[in-house]
Amino acid sequence: MTYALVKYYTTKNHTAHGTSIWASPTMLWPTFMLLAVSLVTVVLNIFTICAYFRGVEKANTTSSVAGYIGYALLAVHVLVMGR
Repeated sequence: MTYALVKYYTTKNHTAHGTSIWASPTMLWPTFMLLAVSLVTVVLNIFTICAYFRGVEKANTTSSVAGYIGYALLAVHVLVMGR
């Protein structure tokens, strides 16, 4: 997602035969939303890995909580994309 955003911002003013190389209008909000969900998922997985230092039970609890948060984020993503 980050690569796609960087590529867009570095080429958004480029043209080919007088026409923009990007669709008009370009919608970026789905990319930002997916990037945010990805970052939250990475952070939750880092918490799970760190919880293993406190024991398997703590890691399992953290993983369960992270799973519920992941399902909530998925539901929000589906609702927003269905608009």
